[in-house]
Amino acid sequence: MSNPNNRPKKQKGFLKLNKEQKLYLKDLWKDCVLTYWRLYGTIPIGQDLTEMKEHVLDELEDQYNLWLKRKDPGFKAYFQSMTLVHINLELERKENIARGEKKQLYAQLIPQVKSMIKGVDNHEGALANVAALLHDTLPYFFWVGFYIVRNGQLELGPFQGPVACYTISKGKGVCGTAWEKAETIVVPDVEQFPGHIACSSKSRSEIVVPIKKNGEVVAVLDVDSTGLNTFSEEDKDGLEKVAEIVSELL
Repeated sequence: MSNPNNRPKKQKGFLKLNKEQKLYLKDLWKDCVLTYWRLYGTIPIGQDLTEMKEHVLDELEDQYNLWLKRKDPGFKAYFQSMTLVHINLELERKENIARGEKKQLYAQLIPQVKSMIKGVDNHEGALANVAALLHDTLPYFFWVGFYIVRNGQLELGPFQGPVACYTISKGKGVCGTAWEKAETIVVPDVEQFPGHIACSSKSRSEIVVPIKKNGEVVAVLDVDSTGLNTFSEEDKDGLEKVAEIVSELL
């Protein structure tokens, strides 16, 4: 039996591709990304996508070299199916990491919110600081703020982010619906939410948490993100705890 240590090292096949082969592979990858978008409504972006592409291509190196030699017509379908599997696994891994990070962030955040508002008479200022703390602590919060129930409608309160709508009627948009139903609403894609009020075109997903006092909704905590499907169960749990804490200010 030959000594494994004496075997020649595996050559990187992709370093040998000609221009035509590289272009074909690039087109295949693009098709896979577009297919993933159609199936799942999201794709990895930026550096994550580049790293994933390199990983997938390395994993499929043998199959690609085989196709080059045999002109296997089934390679394209195989490449696509394998790529989708790898993208799914990578996104699942990143999602698990993100969930762990979110839990840690909220665990640190909740005591800060309690301490920040304790004994403060300036309730409007306290809400403003809570909005600032949330915006600075959670990096995926594009807009965060409060809408207060006044005069039979939701009126804009303290917030962090771009300019926002001044008033929202009950049952209208995500905020008005959360008020009407008196329950937290998580929207993975705001364009798919009937009657969504687009205060900013950059907003892609949203979560709205009702703030209750003596069983009545007195305000809502509204958070927007520029990414699709941003808010998870960790966000829902954490923001509901924040809403319960700040209810004493309303």
